[in-house]
Amino acid sequence: MHTDYQQTPMIWHKWGVWKVGIDFATYFIMNSFITNRFSMDRSLESLAWILR
Repeated sequence: MHTDYQQTPMIWHKWGVWKVGIDFATYFIMNSFITNRFSMDRSLESLAWILR
């Protein structure tokens, strides 16, 4: 993995950004859903806005 990262830093960087963004969005939505179910719709709207 480290060798691939050194050989193709830009590709791994882009995938890293996507993974962090997806992980954050997943955490945000799940956290909102657990703490307040009524905020789920707004969380989905936020995710749609981020991904548009």
